[in-house]
Amino acid sequence: MFKSYNIRFLALSICICFAAISTAFGQGFIETIEPLPGDIRSDVQGVSPDGRHVVARSWSNSGIIRSFLWTEGQVVTIFGNLPGSNSGVNAVDASMNGSYVVGSGINAAGEEEAFRWRASDNSLTGLGTLVSGTLSRGNSISDDGQALAGWANHTFPFTEGWH
Repeated sequence: MFKSYNIRFLALSICICFAAISTAFGQGFIETIEPLPGDIRSDVQGVSPDGRHVVARSWSNSGIIRSFLWTEGQVVTIFGNLPGSNSGVNAVDASMNGSYVVGSGINAAGEEEAFRWRASDNSLTGLGTLVSGTLSRGNSISDDGQALAGWANHTFPFTEGWH
């Protein structure tokens, strides 16, 4: 009797958990974010607070990674490179309406550098590094896209948060 009770309790808990997930996603299902055409896999890095805009990555068969913005069932933008580089970027977070995205990529000097993308002019702007540092990463963006946060290194091996 005790084992049977535990199994029923576990089954009920699982059902409640899936019901909560379905309710949280509003439409009652989880939607797949497919890889970009010709690529083999994808993953999601971040989502806007309203859940309508997703920043994701897609891998080619040869290992090239491309970040993109997905909005309500379609790819809106495939992010390019920081100026002077051809290494691509890693987008990680989007503003409320998807008009701003933050992340990091390799710059022309070969250093990892935080960036902000702006939809209004499709610009990808590097945010620089600390004076004695060689890398920075953008991790989070505010709802309106005007405040960014991340971390950067300075004298190895120390890092500092920035805003």
